[in-house]
Amino acid sequence: MTPKETLQRILEQHNQPSNTPDDVLFNMIFPYCIYKDLAKGSPYSDDGVNKTYVTRCMDISSEIYRSLNFGSKLLVVYEACYSKNEKEEIQFVESCLNGVKKKEAYSFSWKSPHMDETYPAALACNREVYNCTRILYEAENIDVQRLFLEIILSDIGGKYELASKIFIIDTTTGCIFHLFDDRGLWVSGLEGMYFPQLGEGLL
Repeated sequence: MTPKETLQRILEQHNQPSNTPDDVLFNMIFPYCIYKDLAKGSPYSDDGVNKTYVTRCMDISSEIYRSLNFGSKLLVVYEACYSKNEKEEIQFVESCLNGVKKKEAYSFSWKSPHMDETYPAALACNREVYNCTRILYEAENIDVQRLFLEIILSDIGGKYELASKIFIIDTTTGCIFHLFDDRGLWVSGLEGMYFPQLGEGLL
């Protein structure tokens, strides 16, 4: 099974129809999804980035990820939703992955969710078509500290623009983990999964 076929299998388990066109993952609606905020307060201090805030975001996101007990059969999804030339960024992401067995890259067109409003910006948004480059990695484990730090710093002074680009999937359980940036994360499980570590019960 190719990485793309594995992703499609997982998405079908999350009630994403197999006959629909490819779409970016942050556009999809997952029925059994739990959102979690990270640190409170401002990401900035008088000296620039608030290091205490960043550390707190790191602690919360890392603790939640580890508590999910993902195994060694991971599918890591990287999405450059606007297909910018992100060579250095991709190299960084790959440096955080260990035991990569397969890699698959492909592109597809996508649109933002339709807006019913008729003001010019909404009409322009409805017409706009974007091109996404998606790279899939089958990996055994991840350097969580390095990867999560750069995701958290994405919009507050980081080196890379990794916000909403990385999704980590345990292919055995079908659980999806997405740290979008310093504002929070979500975990999507299958019906009947239990996440007491997120303060939530049965999905």
